[in-house]
Amino acid sequence: MTSESDICVATFFRYIGKDVTTVEDFVMTTSLQMKWMSPSDSKVLLAHLEREGSIARDGDFIRPAGDISAVDVPLAYKPSNDLVTAM
Repeated sequence: MTSESDICVATFFRYIGKDVTTVEDFVMTTSLQMKWMSPSDSKVLLAHLEREGSIARDGDFIRPAGDISAVDVPLAYKPSNDLVTAM
């Protein structure tokens, strides 16, 4: 079974159409373009995704930690409040 963290990562990287991006781009895209949450909550989400092992970070760059091609993403997915507040 796929975790919500993996679904969140797959949704984000499919949205941007790249397999690597910057931390700043993650925060701006999830908050301003995707309208998932505020920039401060996006930073909290990113930290959670790193702790969960769904995102790998190398300096200012992030990428999916695993293969996201097989992850089924629900239509109009938006992270649950539980994902952000579970930190």
